[in-house]
Amino acid sequence: MMTYTQLLHRDLKKIVESTDKLIEVSDVNYDPHKVERLSRETGFAILTIVPDSSWATLNDEGRRRQRKVLEQWNRWLEKARLLFTEDTGKSRQDLEKAAENITKWLDRSEADFSIPKSLTDAPSVFRKHVQPIFDLLAPFMSDGPLVVIPDTNVILRNQELPSWTEVLGTDEFIVLLVPGVLSELDEHKINHRVSAVQKKARTFSNRIKGWRNQGSLADGVRVQGKVYVRVSAREPNFQRTLSWLDPQVTDDRIIASALEWQRSNPNNAVQLLSGDSIMLAKADEAGVPTGDVPDRQQELAP
Repeated sequence: MMTYTQLLHRDLKKIVESTDKLIEVSDVNYDPHKVERLSRETGFAILTIVPDSSWATLNDEGRRRQRKVLEQWNRWLEKARLLFTEDTGKSRQDLEKAAENITKWLDRSEADFSIPKSLTDAPSVFRKHVQPIFDLLAPFMSDGPLVVIPDTNVILRNQELPSWTEVLGTDEFIVLLVPGVLSELDEHKINHRVSAVQKKARTFSNRIKGWRNQGSLADGVRVQGKVYVRVSAREPNFQRTLSWLDPQVTDDRIIASALEWQRSNPNNAVQLLSGDSIMLAKADEAGVPTGDVPDRQQELAP
């Protein structure tokens, strides 16, 4: 399971690969006498310094590849900004400086002094633009314990947290209960039309009370072995998450909580557990790793 930072690192490498494919169908116009030529053609002295190299017009295939890599890059940048917020100071500034250079290189709508004289030099020049971002990601590449964030239905289907080891592939993980899930559990135990669901919600709520008696759920309470449970009572900040997430939608609240946890704990691998296809599709779009756990029969509290 990769951490959020490792996913960013992987996807940035994919952007480099897509840019190489764009360069394959590109060409460079190099004119070392551009200023003199423009002065002759216009009859005016050109005093502004202009780059000697420019990109040639792309053909249809080139424009298709350009659109693809720009879409990849814009999605990636929105996710990276969740990690390097304004609070990170110079790191955010370095990200934005590198992002400006990369966007200019990919968009090709502005004069760019970094365009090489020869197309053969283009891949190495682009990598120089990208390297500062790889350097920013490097300190966060180490692994911490796996954090799993279940949606409400996963909890209702299987409340035996240690049994999740079978599908998670590790016996060391933290189950993080986020506000969207806690509020749904409270709603289900009182108002759900199916009595069996009410009982399951009450059973798990009672387990939460039991864990709270053992210690601080904000810091983490051991369930069994290396399996811990934590509770996050803070609602996600929708001013600092992906723009398309809706605070009025519970699934989006859960995904926003996962993103916020990833941002605050970049060394932890975070996995969202759900069997809901819409939730899983949204999580994939947000760059949050997903999984599920099998149903499990259990004794229900009265």
